[in-house]
Formats: sequence, structure tokens, C-alpha cells
Amino acid sequence: MTGMADSVGTLASVDADELTRRVLRVPGVRDVYRPVTSLTGTPATLARWIKSTPAKPSGAVELNTKDGHVSIETSIATDRDARSVIVAREVADVLRGAAEEAGHTDATVRVQISRIA
Repeated sequence: MTGMADSVGTLASVDADELTRRVLRVPGVRDVYRPVTSLTGTPATLARWIKSTPAKPSGAVELNTKDGHVSIETSIATDRDARSVIVAREVADVLRGAAEEAGHTDATVRVQISRIA
């Protein structure tokens, strides 16, 4: 995935760090991480991917465009007392709202629940 300023154009007014902060403000979100991608490939490739993953939470929301279509992805940890599905839905609403503010009403948003703590 590429950096938002390079790939998203009209979302440039909201950077990945700002989206990460917005996600962290959602009640029930304990932490936010870069999304987990499909783990296919050789062990050496996977080891390089794991070592290259930056520390959370900076830039934990990834943005990408393909053929003009915006996709936004992140992974969250939820509080053990929160209803994780509801929290994930609220995170998706926050990210979708940011995309809509920037004029991307058909953006795809994906939120993974990585941990319940």
C-alpha cells in the first residue's frame, strides 16, 4: 500500500495519522494496528514483512486507490467489556465518514478485530 498523499489525492486533507487518532477516539477501541494482509508467500518474505511493519499506532490506518477507487483498512483491539462487532462497525462508520467528507462516497472500508483485551 502506498502513502495517502501519493495515492488518494482528495483525502490529502486527512492523513493516516489523523484517521488513526479518530479510530482511537471511538469508544471501545483499545488500540489500532496496521491491517493484517494475506499471509501467503515464502517464510523469508513473511519475515521481511513482519520486520518492516512500523510500530503502532502511527499510520495504522492504510489508504489505497486502484483505478480511482479508495479503500481504507485498519485492525483494532477492543476492550473486553465492549461489544466488538458494534465497535468495529462504529470504526468503519468513522472511516467511511472521512472518505465521504473528501468526496469518496463509494470507498471500501475494512476493519479487522485483531484482539479483545
